[in-house]
Amino acid sequence: MTASFLPRLILATLAIASSLGAAYLVPLDGVAHGGGFRLLGRLHPLLVHFPLGLLLLVPVLEWFGRRRLGLNEAAGFVLGLALIGSVAAVFAGVALAFSDGHEGELLSNHLWGGTAVTICAALAWLVRERSTWLYRGALFTTVVVLGWAAHQGGSMTHGADYLIEPLPAIVKRTFNIRETPAPETYATDTVFGSAIHPIFEKHCLACHGVEKQKGEYRMDSFAALFAGGKSGKPAITAGELSQSELVRRMLLDPSDEKVMPPRKKTRPTAGEVALLRWWIKQGASRELMVAAVKDAPAEIASLLAAHGQAEGSAGEPVYVARVGNYESLQGEIVRLERELGIKLVPVSRQPGDGLILRARGVEHRFGDAELAKLAPLAPFIVQAELAGTRVTDQGLVTLKSFTQLERLHLERTAITGSTVNELKALARLNYLNLCSTGVSDDQLPALAELPSLRRVYLFGSRVSLRGVETLRAKLPRCEIGSVALPPLQLASPPSGEPDVSTKL
Repeated sequence: MTASFLPRLILATLAIASSLGAAYLVPLDGVAHGGGFRLLGRLHPLLVHFPLGLLLLVPVLEWFGRRRLGLNEAAGFVLGLALIGSVAAVFAGVALAFSDGHEGELLSNHLWGGTAVTICAALAWLVRERSTWLYRGALFTTVVVLGWAAHQGGSMTHGADYLIEPLPAIVKRTFNIRETPAPETYATDTVFGSAIHPIFEKHCLACHGVEKQKGEYRMDSFAALFAGGKSGKPAITAGELSQSELVRRMLLDPSDEKVMPPRKKTRPTAGEVALLRWWIKQGASRELMVAAVKDAPAEIASLLAAHGQAEGSAGEPVYVARVGNYESLQGEIVRLERELGIKLVPVSRQPGDGLILRARGVEHRFGDAELAKLAPLAPFIVQAELAGTRVTDQGLVTLKSFTQLERLHLERTAITGSTVNELKALARLNYLNLCSTGVSDDQLPALAELPSLRRVYLFGSRVSLRGVETLRAKLPRCEIGSVALPPLQLASPPSGEPDVSTKL
């Protein structure tokens, strides 16, 4: 062992040991711990891009360094910097997950992927001067693992199909890439679809859905509700409250670290808990029709009525539409779908539940003019998926006539927010995605005037952390997703942000 190799061995060992120690020893239990780790954690989005860029630069320097000695020497220096940066990124990532209470399969994959990048980079740096073939193998492995880890991180923010969704159909077939399944929908004339699932959507899916699975538990499909998470205990046992972990967690003291929803989140009302308990005791059925509920206690009957049902003349519950009946416009719907290449998908079998506007696949040719052509159907559209389209601020002026909108996706569009005040006309809007747009702090006062807003996403926008805190103070019941980063490139393909096409 040469004298120059020993310091390299010691430093490489320290880099590997410190990364593994952080990944193994810090408990990622899904509880937000806050504290001094929070500041370091918030630096993770900045720190993670530093080694990423350097590690991709190293193979380029090595290739051209075969003829230029200076570039070859620079490659070793850059690799050393990348190793230091990868260790810092792992520490900051663990701090972010620990302080904010993040967990789930994607997070675990991202964490161990980042740790593996550090290990591979350390080994490449260690053997660079001793074995050309070992070095090339380690460097190649580093880049491959880096790509996988970066994909896991991107999936956490933008959805699991962020990269593969825009691929041409022939590429997906060739490589057997499966499409992300469409989210489940539930009939709104059932107890589950009209009353129970909206409770889960309001209080649970943000942490137990497609993008995040705290405690390794999901609630975005009916079958998943009855499975257990990391604890192994069934969340719901039909007919058995005492064996339903979900109910037990909801009834814990709000100060308990295991309470669900977690501390600082909006608590379910007594009525929502009572309705959930009653539904489980009745057998936790997906098909139980509201109209078939005859002998429910008066409290439950009134709660069902409050979730979109009303009493008929004979005292039986009757369906109450969210929007008008669009059946007479079926011909116009088909014509617009063909002309614009969009999809106008019914929320349910009930025409009164409205339509979902989807512009996936035609983002490059769907803009303000095409949106304006949908004006005749505006009163019936409850969800608009316009991510990655050419819609601009002028499109927001058009959208103010879509008065029944409850969910609006505008991520990766050219929106700057200059007309965001037009959205104040959307009294039912509870979900708004403005990720990777030009929206800044100046537009936040207008968002604060949307009292129904329960989720707003601002990742990659120009909104600062201070602006987010100000908005959170004005909308305490609203979940705000934001990282203060420079805005990403606009008008890229749409994300896999899941829709919830039941009554919200």
